[in-house]
Amino acid sequence: MKVTFTNAEEFLAELKADRHKVKRGIVRMTYRYSKAEKFPILTREEIMASYEVDTGNGGSQVVELTSNLGYFGPDKKPSEMVEAGNKIYEAIESACEELELELRAGTFQE
Repeated sequence: MKVTFTNAEEFLAELKADRHKVKRGIVRMTYRYSKAEKFPILTREEIMASYEVDTGNGGSQVVELTSNLGYFGPDKKPSEMVEAGNKIYEAIESACEELELELRAGTFQE
């Protein structure tokens, strides 16, 4: 089972609640890029973060944030997208430091 969020603040609240159950103390975060379906000249950018929670009896659950930052063309990425991505990244990085969790690249997959 997976728990998903699109709102970074909700994800961070869940991370804080789960802090003692995060498997191996690892949170993963990365950017994901994909082409827009209707306008393939545009690229969609998302920031993703995830961690695994020990559910007991050897089981685990993935908790994931996928936040859409927007679309950009071949020229350059709008500064608003850069700022939004940096804000989320820094908030998760700061929370990991505060909670003594290790932040690594990538995402967890079920």
